[in-house]
Amino acid sequence: MVTRTERFENMNMTYKQQLFVGEYLLDLNATKAAVRAGYSMKTARQMGAENLSKPAISEAIATSIQQRNTQARVDSDWVLSQAVKIYEGAWAKNDFKAALRALEMIGKHVDVQAFNQRVELEPVDHAEILTKQIAAAERLRKRLN
Repeated sequence: MVTRTERFENMNMTYKQQLFVGEYLLDLNATKAAVRAGYSMKTARQMGAENLSKPAISEAIATSIQQRNTQARVDSDWVLSQAVKIYEGAWAKNDFKAALRALEMIGKHVDVQAFNQRVELEPVDHAEILTKQIAAAERLRKRLN
């Protein structure tokens, strides 16, 4: 079995950086990964951010995530199909809150325009409208008399 660090031996990274990559893949938290990889608590945040900015490290992370997704057979179609199943199950159980959340996720996934449109409303001065209507009614009343 290949350990987390053996996967990255051919890349230009130190052992500690290799550990960082493996630890980062656990929870995608750079600071925690840096601490678990052996960086000091004092510098973990800085070193985590610095490591993520290094091309070899970011490439190793991206490659590992892609491999993990391929092995797990997770892609956008799978995510969409799971969201549809969640929606249908929630709807059948009359759990409308969960159904709505799943439906929102589906809409964002398939890029429904309703999620991208912005509607701007202008405030309405009801008093001004009523004043105009009253004035028009008064003019009409005077004309008819």
